[in-house]
Amino acid sequence: MGRRPTKSGKVRLAEVAERAGVSPITASRFFRNPEALSIAKRARVESAAKELGYVPNLAARALASQRTEVIAVLIPSLANNVFSDVLRGIYDASEGSRHSIQLSNTRYSILEEEKLLRLFLAQKPAGLIITGIDQTTEARAMLKAADCPIVQIMEIGPDPIDMMIGFSHYEAARAAWSPRCAGLPQNWIHRSTHGSAGAATAGRLPGRHEGGLAVRCTLYCRNGSADLRHARRHPFD
Repeated sequence: MGRRPTKSGKVRLAEVAERAGVSPITASRFFRNPEALSIAKRARVESAAKELGYVPNLAARALASQRTEVIAVLIPSLANNVFSDVLRGIYDASEGSRHSIQLSNTRYSILEEEKLLRLFLAQKPAGLIITGIDQTTEARAMLKAADCPIVQIMEIGPDPIDMMIGFSHYEAARAAWSPRCAGLPQNWIHRSTHGSAGAATAGRLPGRHEGGLAVRCTLYCRNGSADLRHARRHPFD
């Protein structure tokens, strides 16, 4: 079967306006800010666009407005059920708005996250949602310079780039494990392992679910001792 013949030209905005019985400016306003039109005019322009198969030129609109209607979302995993719930909430919140979601998976790589940030921010998103607070220095610089709302999710800390939604992993681990660490020597302290720079040299204890939070405790030797066997055999369970 051969290819179907193509049309000689694309549908123009003026044709949509003519079919809807409105001015080209009004039709253009519908695609930029539909809330500015009456319900009746919105319905007419939308119906005309569907009948004619009109697709607005988003690249031209972004060039004119310096902003797209895309919300960029960066998460570290598509397989983790936690992020499935997060994505469901994001899509539910954006449903019915003029914004669309552009999703990307960083696969728990801060370098991949940095690369994707460059790509997304170059596209001038309406907003950006990023997981966690442990970005690289270069990524933080890009986020601070971004001309759009930034939301860091799943964790909070002392230095937000713009907005944060989540909880402190450090405080959660401390609250869950403090009663169980009472028998350790005084030269040990405990912290959460999330994004910790010293995790490679720390002795890790089994993750536990307490208070509805999955927590893993890492023990650090305050005096720098490399002998972590005491932490591993401490009877926490």
